[in-house]
Amino acid sequence: MNHIEMSIKSPDLRRYKLIVLDWDGTLVYSRSNVISAMQYVSYRYRNTDWFELDKSRDKNLSLEDNFKNFFNEDKDAAYSDYIAKYISGIKDNVRKIDGSDELLEYLDRECLRKAVVTSKDRKLWELEKGLFNTSFEYSVCKDEAEHNKPAPDALEKVIAHFSVSKDSVLMIGDSVHDKEAAQRAGVNFIILHGNAGLDILVKKILTNLNK
Repeated sequence: MNHIEMSIKSPDLRRYKLIVLDWDGTLVYSRSNVISAMQYVSYRYRNTDWFELDKSRDKNLSLEDNFKNFFNEDKDAAYSDYIAKYISGIKDNVRKIDGSDELLEYLDRECLRKAVVTSKDRKLWELEKGLFNTSFEYSVCKDEAEHNKPAPDALEKVIAHFSVSKDSVLMIGDSVHDKEAAQRAGVNFIILHGNAGLDILVKKILTNLNK
């Protein structure tokens, strides 16, 4: 069901100094590209369908962190092939989520600082960020903090980088891992649910501006 979950009463982002954004599922939709790349490595290294292999996933870990569970001693080779296959499909299979351009334009217009915290590999994120006509002042990608989400480490690294108070930071994400990371870091959050979650948030922001 499409809706948004907030730890704040009003989606007035202007009261914050820093907006921290998740990437996959929040600003971009990359699931079809992930599936395509995972099908490739699943058949290559395990001769099995990705959806069957995915049943062994540890839900508390990111996809990349599950490669040891999926491929055991072949995990490094499989991950390297996954990256190559994923990169080859970015142009055709990764798209911006409805409302993402409007949200980023709003943040730029209001001169709000923005950062990205993602469990995506740095190489992949650097390629995908070119989808947007904006810049992100700081980013923390996979394994660049001691622990990935849902641990608060990446968020805390961002907060330390900007030297801002936690009550001036807002996290926008789309998963329980984003919510837990925000709660453990002590910052407010907005969690998007459903494919239209971001579009709903943008409309609420613009409605709030007109009041």
